Amino acid sequence: MFVEHTYIKRPKYTKTQGEIRSLARIASDTTDAPFFTRKEMTIAVKTFKNDKAPGMNLIEVKVLKISLI
Repeated sequence: MFVEHTYIKRPKYTKTQGEIRSLARIASDTTDAPFFTRKEMTIAVKTFKNDKAPGMNLIEVKVLKISLI
């Protein structure tokens, strides 16, 4: 019995998309970046919707909201 394998082809990216993807893997130097104030963080976190998947840092919105009370 012969089983045919199917392979998933990766999408082809444009040159610009490829450059953006490669740059996204490089951590930028933020030593001179200004810090966020507690007020700015609170305003931003209040706009987040509950029960959404966490981002790359795996911190859930509930945790952020509780930590800023």
